[in-house]
Amino acid sequence: MEIQKVIAGALVYVIQNKRVLSKALLWPFLALVAIDSTALLELNYSVMILIAIISTGVQVIFAITTHRILLLGNNSVPAWGITSWGRRETFFILLD
Repeated sequence: MEIQKVIAGALVYVIQNKRVLSKALLWPFLALVAIDSTALLELNYSVMILIAIISTGVQVIFAITTHRILLLGNNSVPAWGITSWGRRETFFILLD
């Protein structure tokens, strides 16, 4: 029963903040779409590793932006999302 409350609460927060989330996550979303489209190409191993590293970085920014908005409120990130890599992102990726 508790898990249903957690899921329902999360969905309510996402629905309430959908405009802020949409605007802040636009560029990371487009970056992930572009990165995923490279799967159709035949790339060498070193380029694939570079793409995997970039993809991980974009996913970290996506996760941090989402969680900051949902946990700390609408004004916790700039209107167009996180635009630079900082300590928070580094700690997140190292502790994950």
